[in-house]
Amino acid sequence: MTTNNPAGYQVTVQSTTPTLTGSAGNTDSIPIGNLYVRETGSGPLLYPLSDTSPVTVHIQHTPSAPAGDNLSNDYSINIPAVQPDTYRTTLNYIAATL
Repeated sequence: MTTNNPAGYQVTVQSTTPTLTGSAGNTDSIPIGNLYVRETGSGPLLYPLSDTSPVTVHIQHTPSAPAGDNLSNDYSINIPAVQPDTYRTTLNYIAATL
């Protein structure tokens, strides 16, 4: 992330769907609220994702470093009783100045 905004910036993430869905023919799904996120190194608390409300994963009240800030996230998931499969959704990250 690179910005010279003196007020800083924030980064949010939001799912595009209410569930993670499996392959064609698999009717099982995992609620998106079972997928949790936090900024890497920010502590033990993870926040459930949503398709209706963005989750802030970084906020900074100063400009980025001249070469940009490296940001990353940790994810955890609570998997209910579903068929073994690959479950997917799309996550939108939005960076905005403060």
